[in-house]
Amino acid sequence: MARRERRSSARQTRADILRVAGRLFAERGYEATSVRDIAAELGIANPSLYYHFSSKAEILEQLLAEPIAQVQAAAAASGELEGEARVRALLEALIDSLGQDGGVAMIALRGAGAVAPEAATRQLTHPIVLELLGPDIAASDRELRVTMAIGAVAAAVHDLMQRAQDGEQFATLLAGQRDAIIELLVALLLR
Repeated sequence: MARRERRSSARQTRADILRVAGRLFAERGYEATSVRDIAAELGIANPSLYYHFSSKAEILEQLLAEPIAQVQAAAAASGELEGEARVRALLEALIDSLGQDGGVAMIALRGAGAVAPEAATRQLTHPIVLELLGPDIAASDRELRVTMAIGAVAAAVHDLMQRAQDGEQFATLLAGQRDAIIELLVALLLR
């Protein structure tokens, strides 16, 4: 019984670390948030945090895992769809993943050092978009269409991040623009 309680407590502490780190990354940016800041906010010692995560980068990886899983689930679910319906379903998942957990992934990248958020967005999404949507994208200038679509999303995301005060506001602004973004992407990719 004690072992089960320790596992439950460890899972809860891990979830608390992710929650607090996500909030701090969103408020301050990834680079400006230290492991010490996260531990202090939780009222735990740094070694306790390192018991659950080996580094700040691992914390960010875990925060990004859910949005990536969301896109993978949508890809699996869209297997029976074809053409525009499939493209729309995948684009919806991709856009929604950017706003996951208050947009923590995108907000955290806002201050991620040498890689600008829009460049990070392109690096992360170009192979995913080609793999998921490649067969459905209009054959003429396929690479250029994907590059332009990702660039457009990156620019829109960057603009929304600049206007947002925090991750929640970013997610709200993104949700408000979601349908317009998807319509423009469908037109760019398919027509």
